[in-house]
Amino acid sequence: MVKALHEAGVTGVQSGLHIDPQLVDEAWERGVGATFTAVFNRGVHDDVAGSFSATATVRSLHDGEVHPTVGVYAGATQYVGRACCLDIDGMLVGVASFPRQAADPDIMRHVGLDPSAARVVVLKSRGHFRAGFTGLFPDDAIIEVDAPGLAPNDLRLTPLQHVVRPAFPLDPDATWDGVIEVVGN
Repeated sequence: MVKALHEAGVTGVQSGLHIDPQLVDEAWERGVGATFTAVFNRGVHDDVAGSFSATATVRSLHDGEVHPTVGVYAGATQYVGRACCLDIDGMLVGVASFPRQAADPDIMRHVGLDPSAARVVVLKSRGHFRAGFTGLFPDDAIIEVDAPGLAPNDLRLTPLQHVVRPAFPLDPDATWDGVIEVVGN
């Protein structure tokens, strides 16, 4: 998404959290205000995670605990590891060392973003974000984008094996009689 929005010249974007410990380390080494070629997903050999590079300026560096006040993690203690906010031609990208979903504005703010000031907010979440962002964005302003990975929106696009068909939600005409049938061992 970040790559596509950047290539399209969309501004006012805030995206978080991208998990890339190598990129965070480089931002910390260079320091706030440094401009460098940020390479996302460097050394990652994954069909889903593509590489992207762009000139970025380190806007801020962050570390420590986050205590979300809203959403599914409200009241919990979250730690995203060392993190940074990168400015890529007016697009702000929050990058963290440890995998955590940006399920609420507090985690985004912790890494230097302010979703209430953004024109477009990009989150990598399968729906956990809704409780955290209630009141910030109305439902009709939320666009869920399908992408390959662990939890796609459209399961019909997932190359499943050994599934007895028809099966809900894959087949719209599937019905369930209330009986569970065990197939195989």
